[in-house]
Amino acid sequence: METEITSRFQSESRKKEFSLGRILLKKLIEQMTGSDYHSLSILKDSKGKPYLYPETLEKIHISLSHKSSFLWAGVSQKPFGIDIEKKDPRILNLKSKVFSFKKTLAQNEDELTFFSRLWTLQEAAVKCLETDFMDIASNLSLENFENGESLLIYYNKVKDIKIFLKGNSIESENYFFSIMRRE
Repeated sequence: METEITSRFQSESRKKEFSLGRILLKKLIEQMTGSDYHSLSILKDSKGKPYLYPETLEKIHISLSHKSSFLWAGVSQKPFGIDIEKKDPRILNLKSKVFSFKKTLAQNEDELTFFSRLWTLQEAAVKCLETDFMDIASNLSLENFENGESLLIYYNKVKDIKIFLKGNSIESENYFFSIMRRE
């Protein structure tokens, strides 16, 4: 199954990135569950979210992110999401469209740093909640944001759902690495 998907990529670097991400996830799952690494497959659902096959491991949550030469994978028994993004001035062009937060900039951070960090936290929240970016952008509020730690509340009035999320974000080599998990 995964070999079929890999063969569709034109770029050798994309093939390698795809394969390495799956190998890393499978090795992490093997360590966590004792399952045989070779018996596992990582597929994508209709929304593009990776999931494990066989489904007997459905209680295991996985998340994967890659950007340039960085690859980050995680496995947990609770829902979570991770994201990597490069600090890029173009993010400021999107801020009025995708950031609905009413909070002011975090102390000691310039606008580019703040919105780059926020972007990765939102992407990680999308993965954690298994929803889409526009749902997150319109229903997520930033309650606290200090020293790379954040507390966010997802409140969807239509579905009457309220979920507390906690996130962490670090910056390294002009990249942001963020993780979001349910509280």
